Amino acid sequence: MAQSKKKEERSDDRIYARINSKLKQRIQHAADLKGLDLTSYVVSTLVADADRTVQENEVMELSQRDREAFVSALINPPAPNAALLAAAKRFKAKTGT
Repeated sequence: MAQSKKKEERSDDRIYARINSKLKQRIQHAADLKGLDLTSYVVSTLVADADRTVQENEVMELSQRDREAFVSALINPPAPNAALLAAAKRFKAKTGT
């Protein structure tokens, strides 16, 4: 099983980037400070930034007040208003359900 897992995790895609030598030296210095080789540093930094970007753009954090309002609405939903009842009636008429 250990061998099949290694095959699944094998890296076979590549990313190419051309950078000037001063920038490469700066990145290499940062990698050295972290005790990583250049490739490991670049990949770990990209993954960390990608995770942060996804978190910032796809995860919504609610305040305590907003969480309480959300849960309250789930537990005690308001009664449907006239507009919602009319929309449901039109939907049923169109779909026959």
